[in-house]
Amino acid sequence: MRVVAWNRRPILQPPEGIEMVPTLAALAAQSDIVSVHAAPSPDGPLLDAAFFNAMKMGGIFINVARGDVVEEEALLQAIESRSLLVGTDVFEGEPSAGEATFHSPLAQHPSVVATHHVGAATVQA
Repeated sequence: MRVVAWNRRPILQPPEGIEMVPTLAALAAQSDIVSVHAAPSPDGPLLDAAFFNAMKMGGIFINVARGDVVEEEALLQAIESRSLLVGTDVFEGEPSAGEATFHSPLAQHPSVVATHHVGAATVQA
């Protein structure tokens, strides 16, 4: 499997077998599957409509980072327009520890497999 990666800061010596790409758009365009493991940015969502529109048709998107790393409305639109399949355990506006219910258009979409973030440690579990 060819593995490509992007990082906010340049990695001069990436691990063996990992090819670094210069931009998120390049990552999206080359990847059949994108898995996100990034910290939130103070500048807003890292992955927006431009990123999702660069993804391959029928690609798979997995977010196990944080909900605010992704612009959810743009992801929902890309699910429809690019036939993306999504797996996630994080959402915008995740419930706090005391909330037992959660409503999210992303979590309810039939092309999304969703679980609670750290599901075994939640009230919902």
